[in-house]
This record gives sequence, C-alpha cells and structure tokens, in this order.
Amino acid sequence: MRIIRLSCKVFRGIRRKKKFGIGKVFCKNPCFQGKNRKKQRQWHIEIIHARGAERSIMDTSVFRNMSYGVYIVSTMDGERPTGCIANSIMQVTSSPATVAVSINHDNYTNGCIGKTGKFAFSILAEDSDAGLIGNFGFRSGRDADKFRSVDYEMVQGMPVVKHTCGYVVCRVVDRMETSTHTVFLGEVLDGGVYGDMGDAMTYAYYHKVVKGKSPKNAPTYLPEEDGGTDGTDAAAGNGQGKDAGQEKYVCQVCGYVHEGPLPEGFRCPVCGVGTDKFKRAE
Repeated sequence: MRIIRLSCKVFRGIRRKKKFGIGKVFCKNPCFQGKNRKKQRQWHIEIIHARGAERSIMDTSVFRNMSYGVYIVSTMDGERPTGCIANSIMQVTSSPATVAVSINHDNYTNGCIGKTGKFAFSILAEDSDAGLIGNFGFRSGRDADKFRSVDYEMVQGMPVVKHTCGYVVCRVVDRMETSTHTVFLGEVLDGGVYGDMGDAMTYAYYHKVVKGKSPKNAPTYLPEEDGGTDGTDAAAGNGQGKDAGQEKYVCQVCGYVHEGPLPEGFRCPVCGVGTDKFKRAE
C-alpha cells in the first residue's frame, strides 16, 4: 500500500473514512471534530491505496541530478550595465532561435530587464575567474557597480563578459510570472564564441570543484544548503569532511570551503570576502 501524507487543510471538506478514488481518506487524528478544528495544521491525511505500502516523501536532492550551466545574465540599468548569476537558461526553439531565462523577483536585474526589454547572457567556463560568481551572484546591483572591474564589451547595446565561453543577446518577446521568478522568453539577436576558454561550467562542477553554494535567489536553491553556514554540513556536502584531522574553514557568504589554516590577508576566491567572514568547520 502506498501512503501519502498531506496537510489536512487540503482536504477540509472530506470527512473521516470517506471514500476517495480507489482508496480511502481518513485523518490519523480527529482534527475535523469539534474543538480540535484549530489543530488542523498539525495533523496529516493518509491516502491508502491498494498496491502495497510505501510512503511517498519527496527527496529534493534529485534536482541536483538535472543538468544546468552557470551564466551571467546582463542588461542595462539606465546608462550603466548590471547583471546577476543564473543557472536556469534553456533554448526553446531553433528558428527563430529563442531562449528562456528564469530570474528571481528580488534580483535587481529582473526589473532592469523588464524596463529595457533586452538581456544578454555570458556562458561561464570552467577556467573562468571564480570571482565572477561572487561578484554577480552574491552582491546586489542596487548597491554595487558589478562591471567596474570586469572585462566586458557591448554587443547590440548589451554588456557581455569576456573570458567566458561566449555570449547570446536577446530581445524579450514574452514573459511568464511564477510565485518567485519571472521567466523571460527572448528572441536571439546575436551571439558569439570566445575560442580561448575551456569547457562550459556546469552547476555540478560549481558545487563539487569550485565548492560554492547557490545564492538564495537561484531557481535551483535548496534550503538544506544553508546547513553549511555553521561549517559542518558545508564541509561534508562538498566532500571535504572525510579527513577529521584536516582543518577547514567555510565562507559564510558563498559556502566555499578552504582546507588548512587561513593565511594572513586571505580572501575567498569565489566572493572575495576576507577571513572575518570564514568560520571553522567543527
């Protein structure tokens, strides 16, 4: 039998032991009776099916097996360029070439794309400067000029970052709103390849090799990644916790794990913060 636990508030109109589909629905506790109504949210509904017993609990780590890249999405904020890190970009059609990009509502870049009606994205390579991820992923364009120290060029009126695999420039042709993100649909206006870079960086490479974690505004952000803020889970999650005798320090901004003592003047290679933002992994 397969048992699925759901919040009682989903089935407020269903009475105990009322038939539902091929099985039965009933409350484990009498949450729909008299004085216990106020405790509805504490209880669960069990849906009993006739096929053996199995409890369905979603394992969100399955999303890490999906394939993503790491990109810098850029646009113009008036007269100055701005942008952010994104990993959810996909080509939708080939003719005309169209792509979709997901940007969090809280990202300053979201509003700028809406105003300009155009955006570009640069494809990070495995040998791109990891500091680009910290610069564009862990700072806000509201307060910082992210392009101040970045080597870039303007293409079709959009800023594109050099020392990456290449770039694509798009015109917004449609958009879809979700509860947390805007999905911009962009018709491709231009694109180019920088031939002197290595393979495109994947999201898995960023986690396992660069040893970084997702910004909270990322579409693929998982709350359990925050377990690394005390050092312990971050080290284990990055595969760094096997050697108990090895001293490790975890960046409290981007999750980077440094093995060994922190040298004087050390700065995080991902987000650029100093040693005051590192915490020793217990």
